Amino acid sequence: MNQGFYNFPNVLDPNLIDVKEFDVSGSYTIPNGTKLITLHAVGAGGGGGGGRRRSGTTGNSGGGGGGSGGSFLLHTFLREQIYGSILNIVIGAGGAGGNGGSADGVNGSGGSSGGATTIGPYGFRNVLVFVPGGGNGGAGAASAGGAGTGRNMMSHGIACSTATNTAGSAGSNNATAPTSVTLTYYWNKGGAGGGGVPTGSTSASGGASIIAPSGTALYFNNSNRASGSTVIAGNRSNNVQDPVDAYQDIFPYYGGMGGAGGGGGGTVAATNGGRGYRGGGGGGGGGSSGGLAAGSGGAGGNGYVAIFCYK
Repeated sequence: MNQGFYNFPNVLDPNLIDVKEFDVSGSYTIPNGTKLITLHAVGAGGGGGGGRRRSGTTGNSGGGGGGSGGSFLLHTFLREQIYGSILNIVIGAGGAGGNGGSADGVNGSGGSSGGATTIGPYGFRNVLVFVPGGGNGGAGAASAGGAGTGRNMMSHGIACSTATNTAGSAGSNNATAPTSVTLTYYWNKGGAGGGGVPTGSTSASGGASIIAPSGTALYFNNSNRASGSTVIAGNRSNNVQDPVDAYQDIFPYYGGMGGAGGGGGGTVAATNGGRGYRGGGGGGGGGSSGGLAAGSGGAGGNGYVAIFCYK
């Protein structure tokens, strides 16, 4: 459980009255006796870009860029600062992943941005909390798709960083894998870039992943726990996100991880980017050689809200 990590609420505090999580929109009635309310909200992740499908072996076939994670906000209010007794929660929708190139010589399309998550007094037009969604990943073309732009983190009214390492990673048009997203902070939510195929070759690169900062197996993707992998991104294929990972076991109220990038298709079809989870950006789709399907970008994860009430 969290115990005040980076100003995060201490859920073991004996004054804690209630904790409520929202993965879908809804309303929350503030319990009687509440004196302090901490709101934690994450905007939806941006969708990853689709990869290019080149014609034959001519030209580069770039993978799509990963979408960025949504903004992160943490703030504590006095009970008397909030109008009424009911909060209306609107969870931002994850951005759609861009399509892979539909025919030979066709570029992929960029993903779409994630939606904003908002919290406000029910029946009152003022918005108490507005948390923007993540930026979209760029389309794979003759050059690799660009990464979605990182979003701010706000902790008790202070911007902790201009990017907070929630940007996605760019795709690749080289035979080497695109650069993985390395965690600086554990709330990283950017999607990873898709692999590509360089000109004159059918040797394709695999999609990028998200790795732990120390390189040690501290946090695992569910599907990789047995192998001791340090990958904590979403599933690499078919726009799927693993439902729960060890990261969520350790930091249950933070936003989720971004999707892994789809691999390039040199002699087989490229794979799609993974889907983000709880505000994570979608992974970029892989680029492909002529006649083979290019990968589509993964969708961004929907936003998330956690509410903590104290007496």
